[in-house]
Amino acid sequence: ALSPSTRVWSSRISYMIEHRALWGGIAIFALALVARLFYLHELSATPLFAAPVVDARTYVEDAHYLGEASWGGRPAPYWQPPLYPYVLGGLFALFGDGLYLPRLLQAVLGALACLFVWNLGRKVFDDGVALGAGGVHVAVRLPGPREAAPQHGAGGRSPPGSPRELDALGRRALLHAQQENANLESKNAQLAFEK
Repeated sequence: ALSPSTRVWSSRISYMIEHRALWGGIAIFALALVARLFYLHELSATPLFAAPVVDARTYVEDAHYLGEASWGGRPAPYWQPPLYPYVLGGLFALFGDGLYLPRLLQAVLGALACLFVWNLGRKVFDDGVALGAGGVHVAVRLPGPREAAPQHGAGGRSPPGSPRELDALGRRALLHAQQENANLESKNAQLAFEK
């Protein structure tokens, strides 16, 4: 007979094996988030954290303009994605001008993008492919020196809602719609045969 503690561990291991797909997603998200939070911690010790440059500076300046002058935007055409300055301006208006919160939110959004890739791989292929795709997305989307910008820092190589993240989300939505359509067609066919 097994001791009570052995039965508990056996039950836990059995549960983990039965739900390994869930644990794969948790592992992908956790790995991606830990990497981004580590980068955010490291970045906070550099001058680039408080003084954004290049694109980051433009985003911060546009966000300040929106909050201080006009939410209608500058009287010039956008040369960068226009939504991000509005999000950043809203964060500045609600929480102050600090850059830590936007970078923290981007870390979470970047980790969620990895989770979306994992989930898409799981729905289209299998758990192994999903783990591989999610793991590659974690590694490829790791922040680096060029990501010192608020839109880049700790969240990946582009602002939240960038084409890569929207593509992963769109593919997941399309797959879900196709599955729902197949379910609806199956139910309609079943109803037709019942009559």
